[in-house]
Amino acid sequence: DTCPMLARVFAWLKSAQSPCRSLSRGAGRAMEMPLELQQKIFPPAEQRHIVLDGLKDKRVAIIGDVHGCFDELQELLGLCEADHLIFVGDMINKGPKNFETLEYIRSLSNATFIRGNHEDAVLAAYFTRKSDPTFKAHMAWVDGLKDEDVAWLVALPFTITLPEFDSLVVHAGVVPELPLVEQLPHHMTTMRNLLTQDGKYVATSKDEEGSVAWASVWSGKHHVYFGHDAKRKLQLHPRATGLDSGCVYGFKLTACVLPGRDLISIDAKAVHCPPGQRGGE
Repeated sequence: DTCPMLARVFAWLKSAQSPCRSLSRGAGRAMEMPLELQQKIFPPAEQRHIVLDGLKDKRVAIIGDVHGCFDELQELLGLCEADHLIFVGDMINKGPKNFETLEYIRSLSNATFIRGNHEDAVLAAYFTRKSDPTFKAHMAWVDGLKDEDVAWLVALPFTITLPEFDSLVVHAGVVPELPLVEQLPHHMTTMRNLLTQDGKYVATSKDEEGSVAWASVWSGKHHVYFGHDAKRKLQLHPRATGLDSGCVYGFKLTACVLPGRDLISIDAKAVHCPPGQRGGE
């Protein structure tokens, strides 16, 4: 039987107001999602931001967007020699081996994961295709997901705080001067830039006139590690490190290993999904 949370997600996706069809297109339409519906598809508030302790004397590798690039992931992990792994989201979708990647990462006992916009897109496609098999035909691979896979995806948090490294991991970004509990879900999975309106920062997923990369102005107490922004590839800012180096697009897969912030990258084995093209197994 489908668990209660998944049943609620299914009901949300069938609703006329569901913005799921635009989840991977940026924050614009996702802002239409009522808070009540966010609470149904996402983990409970107390599970959206987790704290990971006990890693002080460990090597922790933070892994950039994998996107189902299973072979590259195996090669990268072989170089990291890490005690614990943290994935910045977008572990699956667009790449060549989504099922292999999902099965492998779920089997890891020394890893922690957060959700990205592509985990949300996978959930949207999975449930919507149950009632409309024509929905997003390029993502038909999601029909093969098992209930336990879906439940695992639904439960993924938005951020991981690493107090022993004074660090925070999020998929896309966080808005400066805003407490974690006030960060909006769609901002944490889709934002790339910031605009200034009435003296306050406003997140956007687009390159709008007057906007700047959010990480370039971040000066919070935590160093933030994030992914999502493949267009800019590896980003090295004073207080933020962007790790999406575009593996699925034929560039690189990158990890940052703490405590030394050592960067390790390997080349993609192919252009698995040309930039701008829809992907899916």
